[in-house]
Amino acid sequence: MFIYPFKTIILKSAKSRAQIKDLLMRECFLSDANYRKTDTHSRVFFGTLTDQDFSLETIEEGKRMIGFCRGEFRGVDNEIYIFLSLGAWAHQRIFLLFGTIILSCLYFLGKDLIGNHSPIPQNPGAWILFVTVLVLLAVLFAKTRTFSRRLESSIAYFSSLWNAERIDLSSVPLVFH
Repeated sequence: MFIYPFKTIILKSAKSRAQIKDLLMRECFLSDANYRKTDTHSRVFFGTLTDQDFSLETIEEGKRMIGFCRGEFRGVDNEIYIFLSLGAWAHQRIFLLFGTIILSCLYFLGKDLIGNHSPIPQNPGAWILFVTVLVLLAVLFAKTRTFSRRLESSIAYFSSLWNAERIDLSSVPLVFH
């Protein structure tokens, strides 16, 4: 979508579940370990990681990774499917909140403009609504632009980390949906 900074992709790896988890664990500060660093290897994420799923936030200084990612490991033996959800925010409800506030402001702003028969706001309250809409749209646009710029490099990072290929949902066996 035009201004929707979330995307779900599916990666297929020939590595085992344990190998995938270990490779990701090397890249993370984990809440389970009280965010301790046990070696000199630089970290890209912090968050939680289990045998079934993970939830991570990017802490990398560079500009190549998306802010938040969640994923699930599905599959058996050496045929693992990783359902990876990438996002500019940790939760989609933040996006929903922005959308709700923008629509509410537009409703009341439109009511004011129609009531005053004017194409521009006539009172301070209407101007506050107008500025609020502009600021929220600017934040959404900036987040979406950053997300779009970092999406492909994030996918490439995870693909190379797990030696995985990107596939579509129709290539995943039904039992793993």
